[in-house]
Amino acid sequence: MTPAECRAARQLLLWSTRKLAAEAGMAPATVTDFESGRRETNPRTIKALQETLEGAGVEFVRRGSLANAQQVAIELADGALVRLSRDQSVN
Repeated sequence: MTPAECRAARQLLLWSTRKLAAEAGMAPATVTDFESGRRETNPRTIKALQETLEGAGVEFVRRGSLANAQQVAIELADGALVRLSRDQSVN
């Protein structure tokens, strides 16, 4: 997951950096630093963030794999798509 994908996914959920950090069990500064690219982020931290976002209903997919046009998705500049499954509740 890239910093841009993380920001987009968080925005789909209407989560603040503080909310994502709390859900992932880390400090808000860790999320902010990752999303801004301020420093190198540990791969385990990125995995924890991605798993937290996926657990909340976000799917990270690549171009061409969006099967249902009813799903909410954001296409990023690098061609990645971030979508929110409709059957997941948003907190």
